[in-house]
Amino acid sequence: MDSHLKSVKTMEVLLGQYKDIIYLNSGLLDFVNEIVVDEANIQPSEAYVFDVFLEEIRNAEQIVLDRSVALSIYSEEEYKLFYPADTESVDRNEGSSFASAPDVNRLNAELKPPPSCMCCLSPLKNKSNRRVLSCGHVYCTTCITTRCRMGVSDRSMVPAHCCRREFPTDYVKEALGFQFEIYERFLKDKSWRSLDLQSDHEYANVIREVSGVQCPGCGVGVQKVSGCNHITCLYGHEFCYSCCMKWKTCGCET
Repeated sequence: MDSHLKSVKTMEVLLGQYKDIIYLNSGLLDFVNEIVVDEANIQPSEAYVFDVFLEEIRNAEQIVLDRSVALSIYSEEEYKLFYPADTESVDRNEGSSFASAPDVNRLNAELKPPPSCMCCLSPLKNKSNRRVLSCGHVYCTTCITTRCRMGVSDRSMVPAHCCRREFPTDYVKEALGFQFEIYERFLKDKSWRSLDLQSDHEYANVIREVSGVQCPGCGVGVQKVSGCNHITCLYGHEFCYSCCMKWKTCGCET
């Protein structure tokens, strides 16, 4: 009995240490989130670095969680080995000595970090605030609403999408309410994308006034703040910012 209690005690100490690691990683995760949210002009390359760093933190947390679960299972098997006659009574009576060992399901719930919004990187603890898109990424309802409303005020932002897959219609309706009719009208009007914007002189003048260019594929205005000349528009067209030729077909410096 002393051997078993000592084993359980050791396991609880280790689990306590693992919890400290989890909370430390969670603190780092919050710190990185604050940096990303507060940075108004973050570059795509910097965002990618943050995504990789966050993924490494989540992987480390999962490893710690797996070890905690393994320790809990080991303790249960050890008890059955030393006290086989008590196994049945232990299963019936949660108040037995083994019941003092940490519950695996509880550990899963407490230690596993909640998913984060792919857009703003905020942790989504409340399930009602999560929406899973067609590509598998998770967004918060606030970011979905913001993205969809951008489409109502700027038809070049329609359809709202992630990883080149449109937002589910139900999510858009939920976000826009009565304004969904405007969004739907823009969505049905396909012909303007490659013709109307380029022939719209007023729109073209506005783009030139801010030292921007129009995408040769769809006509959407693009303004480069910094970085190389490789531009990819909302619809996946790749071109050179300097000459507006298809990417890798010109001799401009990158």
